[in-house]
Amino acid sequence: MPLLFQIFDLKELNSYRAWIFEVFDQQYQVPDSGPKGYETKRSLERIFDHPECIKNKFNFTNTFMIDSEAKKIRDYKKNSVAIKPYSLEQVLMPTEDQSLILTEVRDFVFAMLEETTNVQEYLAEHKPSFSSWEELLTEEVGELASQMAKLDCSDK
Repeated sequence: MPLLFQIFDLKELNSYRAWIFEVFDQQYQVPDSGPKGYETKRSLERIFDHPECIKNKFNFTNTFMIDSEAKKIRDYKKNSVAIKPYSLEQVLMPTEDQSLILTEVRDFVFAMLEETTNVQEYLAEHKPSFSSWEELLTEEVGELASQMAKLDCSDK
């Protein structure tokens, strides 16, 4: 989710730079069974094996993930939030709702960094208003069911 780079590059996060490790790479993913056969999902265990993460002692209590694909991070609900994806057009010409959500993401990350060192406890106590696991997973399951139905019809 490249748009999140904008949040991580803000000068307000300079004092937290050592604690922020941005991962947008296939090597930190594992196969995910699905109808397409090539899908992947995030693997915190693989991320924790990275030398930077070992050096900075990243673990399940101090790691936070943001993704626009709920199914990719569904194994780590205690460490992540899922937000709706944005297109480049939506970022360049956002509606009021879209601007508000990105601002809420930024504010949520800042508050979490200020208030805690335990991500899992913070997420258990502070449910972000911009994240809707159920809604995003329902949309993804609906898309998957539609794809499977198309495959089933083409086999007949």
